[in-house]
Amino acid sequence: MRIVVQRVSDAKLSVEEKVLAEIKEGLVVFVGFYDGDNDTALDNIVDKILNLKLWEDKSGSMWKESVKSLNHEILLVPNFTLYAATKGGKMDFHLAMKADKSKIIFQKFVELFQKKYEENKIKQGEFGAHMKINLTNDGPINIELNEEEIKQKGKKK
Repeated sequence: MRIVVQRVSDAKLSVEEKVLAEIKEGLVVFVGFYDGDNDTALDNIVDKILNLKLWEDKSGSMWKESVKSLNHEILLVPNFTLYAATKGGKMDFHLAMKADKSKIIFQKFVELFQKKYEENKIKQGEFGAHMKINLTNDGPINIELNEEEIKQKGKKK
């Protein structure tokens, strides 16, 4: 699984000019899946995202507070293009999980966030739709997470 986490001061997601999700301060999480992803991988990555220390504390010390500790919101966006490869000028998505399986695992991803955090703080994009996302990146802070790299780092300890 590949994930891009953006710290935002606000974000709005629309499909066909209809606003489906909107958050204030928090995280926009773009996620792409590949065939090796499973429920254990989901559990690990959800914990990682909820506990990423991307905000300063009240004294101004940076990298001390998480989305969870500050009670901020999260917008989850399915994004198969995170597994894009190029062949010449042509895009190739053979590494991305097939849509039918990916839709199921994305829903599990959303449900895990709702279970581990507060359901009303979790918003989501529409799987398979052409989405327009307006966001104000705060920092800018963008973190790329790759579940395979996280597993490898865990084995080295």
